[in-house]
Amino acid sequence: LGTRVINNTPEYLAQLRQRLETAVHDAGKKVLRGNDTQYAANFSESPLKIETENFIILHYTEAIGQDVAVRAETERTRIMSETGFKSWFGKAKIYIYRSEAEFIARTGMGQCLGFTSAHRDEQNRTLVEIHLFHKTTRLLAGTLPHEITHGLVHANTAQISFLPLCINEGIACQMEPRVFTEYLKFYLKGRLDTPSYIPLAELFALRGYPSNRRVLYAEGSVLADYLIMRHGLADVIKLINNTAGPDTFKGGLLQLTGARSLEEFEAQWIQWVRSLQVKSENL
Repeated sequence: LGTRVINNTPEYLAQLRQRLETAVHDAGKKVLRGNDTQYAANFSESPLKIETENFIILHYTEAIGQDVAVRAETERTRIMSETGFKSWFGKAKIYIYRSEAEFIARTGMGQCLGFTSAHRDEQNRTLVEIHLFHKTTRLLAGTLPHEITHGLVHANTAQISFLPLCINEGIACQMEPRVFTEYLKFYLKGRLDTPSYIPLAELFALRGYPSNRRVLYAEGSVLADYLIMRHGLADVIKLINNTAGPDTFKGGLLQLTGARSLEEFEAQWIQWVRSLQVKSENL
């Protein structure tokens, strides 16, 4: 497979991202729902394997396996260029299951479109596995770059267990096409004054997903968006990478923003969220 991006320049990558996002916007709400059936569901009985420069893809349908192989290399290159993240060790494995039921049975993960597992070996090298299931357009356009970003966050954060879950999800959302992050802005803005909103002190302390996962994704994505807009992606990535203890992220966040407390920062952020001009008909 010709999966390596040869013309790896900032200008080329910017053009590539624009083309990908345009394609996603053209697909409209069908992409958000992820119910495209462009691939024939003629599954093989046993997994097939495709190996590229940085991935091993295990799949059951040749067409989607080929598309994921090409797209994974492209997205990895783009995300590493935009963020400055270094790669994980070796080749990440991507498993594409035949159904959501099979995905849940193999991973134990429900209520999600993908799952990334990572661990560090005895030499502190990060090994990554990405688990997906047969959900076509949403898989390629959104879930795949999202999960690749999780793998890179694992490989670059000093102590991943101390990074707030919402930030891990938020930066992964930011690597998806803008149609998804704009939807999350719209979603969050409508829930600021409802019981479903999670205050940042509580959100940062979460070690698992709340019953309404979308709230965590929305708050994390919009928080990351705000920090990137105000301080630049490079400083946000540095904040993530330097997380090494239970209070490291919060302390780094206050230092970066100049806020005297998390409550002060939250008030400033919420004021910005309320000012956003996001309409559902634009999605």
